[in-house]
Amino acid sequence: MHKIFQVQELVDLVVHNLAVMEVTETYPLTKHPSKAQYRMQSLPPEVKEDVKNLGQVGRIFREPCLDALWYHQDGIRELLRMTYGGKLPHREERQPLGPDDVPIFLFYASRIHELYFSRKFSIMELQLRPSDPSILGASRLDPGTVLFPRLRSLAWMFEGDFLSGDLSLVLDYAGDHLVEIASPAVSRNGPAELFSAMEKRRRSLTHLWLQPEDGQIEADRKATTRFFRTVLPQARNLQELHLDYHFEQFINVWNVLPSFPHLKKISLLSSDSTNLWETLSSSSNVTYGSLRSVTFQVSHASHLCKILRMIRFPNIRELHLMFPAPFAVTRFRSLSLAVTEACASSPLQSFVIDCGSLMFRGEEVVEDPEEARDVLKIDDLRPLLKYKTLEVLQLNVKRPWMLGDRAIQEIVRALGPRLRILELDPEGGWSSKECLTLSGLEYLATHCPRLSKLGLHFVGTPPADVRSVCRHIARSDVRWASALRELSVGCSPLDPASLNDLVLFLSSLFPNLSQITTASRLKPEENEDYEMQWSAKPIPGGVDIELDDEYVEEYVDNFRLYAGWKMVESMVPLLGLARRQERVLMTI
Repeated sequence: MHKIFQVQELVDLVVHNLAVMEVTETYPLTKHPSKAQYRMQSLPPEVKEDVKNLGQVGRIFREPCLDALWYHQDGIRELLRMTYGGKLPHREERQPLGPDDVPIFLFYASRIHELYFSRKFSIMELQLRPSDPSILGASRLDPGTVLFPRLRSLAWMFEGDFLSGDLSLVLDYAGDHLVEIASPAVSRNGPAELFSAMEKRRRSLTHLWLQPEDGQIEADRKATTRFFRTVLPQARNLQELHLDYHFEQFINVWNVLPSFPHLKKISLLSSDSTNLWETLSSSSNVTYGSLRSVTFQVSHASHLCKILRMIRFPNIRELHLMFPAPFAVTRFRSLSLAVTEACASSPLQSFVIDCGSLMFRGEEVVEDPEEARDVLKIDDLRPLLKYKTLEVLQLNVKRPWMLGDRAIQEIVRALGPRLRILELDPEGGWSSKECLTLSGLEYLATHCPRLSKLGLHFVGTPPADVRSVCRHIARSDVRWASALRELSVGCSPLDPASLNDLVLFLSSLFPNLSQITTASRLKPEENEDYEMQWSAKPIPGGVDIELDDEYVEEYVDNFRLYAGWKMVESMVPLLGLARRQERVLMTI
């Protein structure tokens, strides 16, 4: 091996660049909270295999590769397997672990920074219970023994006490670095060890995600209430606090927040927004100066409007509002004004409104702006345009809109240079008379250089000279949105006759575009066998029920539009590569 690899810093750098952690969606900004690994970073299987192979190249790579492989672990099954010599024996076959086995256990456990016990954790053949003298020689361990000295983050998603022995082992022998705990199992099914561990570490905890459960028995309810009202307020070093459904039953969150002087991020997913509003109603203009990121999920937008009018976030950077279903256009206006009151002159960088779908007889309902009593226009967005620091603006409210090129140009002039993500309700109902055209899309592309994700409804036919080589040569010095990777088109129409021209047009605006998504109501059911053909009529055969002709026509039109955009998505990356190569050649 070359002498250069005797430099440990270089070896560590090689391993660091190889062991790229998987980017997981941070809770609660995910549509599937149960799948979110809160503040967890794991190695993808293919990367893990590469790191294993590198560790066998030479002794110099062994330690840093082991550190990378054991940084994150799903449960302690693999740890037990290695402690037992590479094989996890059945309960009746295993030999008790004694003090002599602790060094082997510690050799691997000392490298673990994150432990994630999945909600769907497999049934283990072996449980470690520290109270059992035959396991790990626990009765003979010296007081203060630390088996997980580097463990920083623990996520316990498993509901029930079957694996509570594993949790006890981790909590009893974790070091002082354990400051992040996440669990939706704070309930009648959750292990009591969590409460005692959090109480013991309350003054050092920095990140908490908890979800108490409704309908607990009296004893569990008292323990939960005591924790939230007595123990939690003493966690004065908290930087992030995420409270999920039913927390309102145990705590007045507005009274507790001032107890956390270092709190930067909070999310409140409320199951009773009336209670959340009423507990605040006794206060007036409460200021939370330390908060930088706030997430609310409530059932009624009217309650959130009242809450926001009584709260001030002078230093907030991110505000995320979630609702189970769309609300009225008038409520959107009230909410926008309430947001500007709460955030005032703060340096707001990210504003998101995310609404669930309105369903009727199993079908998603979106109001037609041509028939709606009220629609959203540029006037409704102007209160938000005062935040010149905005980098992310996502409005997924599923409401009727009328926004033309001039309106988009006004948004771009106010926010364009800084925008990274812009989504203006691509799944909403859009007017065919007043909406973004391809000309407006081109203006947006040339004035938003940092844009990486875009969601808009647009219409139009590409210019006649889109295939002209002269056109591309003449535009070689025009700035384009090279950062854009994702485009959400909603129900933007497609003309089959000009589909290839549209691909050329999009690739010239967004040369690195790789993903195009349509409105969810266009997408066919995943459990049905569809032939993705532009000219196909995807009506499943053998249907015995009588279908309305209008429904069948709409079904076919939706599928054709979906299939057409999938075809565009498959072609744009290839044409985008050609556009990039053209510009490189023109600079030579």
